Amino acid sequence: MNLEKIILENIETFDSSEPKEGHFDRFDRKLENKFNRKEKRAFTFYLKIAAVMALGLMSTLWLYEKFSADPLQQSSSSMALSDISPEYAEVEMYYTSTINNSLNDLDPFFKENEELKDELLTSEFGQLDSLYQDLQKELANDPNDEQIIDAMILHYQTKLEIISTILNQLKKVKTQKPKNHENNEI
Repeated sequence: MNLEKIILENIETFDSSEPKEGHFDRFDRKLENKFNRKEKRAFTFYLKIAAVMALGLMSTLWLYEKFSADPLQQSSSSMALSDISPEYAEVEMYYTSTINNSLNDLDPFFKENEELKDELLTSEFGQLDSLYQDLQKELANDPNDEQIIDAMILHYQTKLEIISTILNQLKKVKTQKPKNHENNEI
């Protein structure tokens, strides 16, 4: 039996079978869905790769800047007491922690009005902190100048005294009983 002969004799039966109506539309939609999903997946895949590369590049630039900075460039910026010696680092740590604790002691007095606290501290410390930044720059230029170091320590002491004075005044005001000026006797 010859296969070609069988097909030619029964060609009408082969041609009469048409797919159901809408078959080609359904097939097109399936193809579009399949290829669109691949495009979306490819886009997110490439987006993830780009994000990882950007993160790697930023990390590399940060590490390069941090570890290969020119020492002359660093000295022209500012310097803290802790950069000079471990003893000064300990002094600086003591004063900053004491100042922060004292600032926290102010919180109960400003429960309802945190902006007032910030405004008060900004007005009290604005110029003082500006002078301290100038001292840091001067210290960067001459790290062995004892006068600058003493002035920086004095800055911390002054700041602590100001906070202590404010705290004492607030405590006095709070402990004073309001005077009653009305006379209840008839």
